[in-house]
Amino acid sequence: MRTMNIFIFPLLTILFMAISHMGHAQNFDISPAPTPTSDAQSLDQVIAYSLMVVALMGEYIMQIQLGTRVLHNLRKQNQWDSRKRNDI
Repeated sequence: MRTMNIFIFPLLTILFMAISHMGHAQNFDISPAPTPTSDAQSLDQVIAYSLMVVALMGEYIMQIQLGTRVLHNLRKQNQWDSRKRNDI
């Protein structure tokens, strides 16, 4: 039994090496045309993300302006209400 274990490990190693090298047996030709360095999809993504950032910044600026107007109007209204209360 012990001698069988000694011979099984090298045989399994050789078998595993033979199986793993079978995938490298096929040679594929290199394509004659070079691969494109940039494609239209990546350019479209850059444009789309840029437009989204511009839209986000525009919306943020409009929200700030709207918020300051509302706050300013509320302050005016509170001052007007306090004047009415003091007059009465």
